[in-house]
Amino acid sequence: MLSINVRLLICKYTSFSANTIFFSIFFVARSRLNISYLVLLYEIVMKFVIYMIK
Repeated sequence: MLSINVRLLICKYTSFSANTIFFSIFFVARSRLNISYLVLLYEIVMKFVIYMIK
């Protein structure tokens, strides 16, 4: 079991890195108009973040 502070730190880091990855891919996908891939990746990232929080 991780302590509360470590868990909060991990959650903040994963959400920050997930947002960074999401927005970098968002601009690439927008330039290529590949929206379905963007939505699919966003769902995977959100599932990963929810899994990390649990």
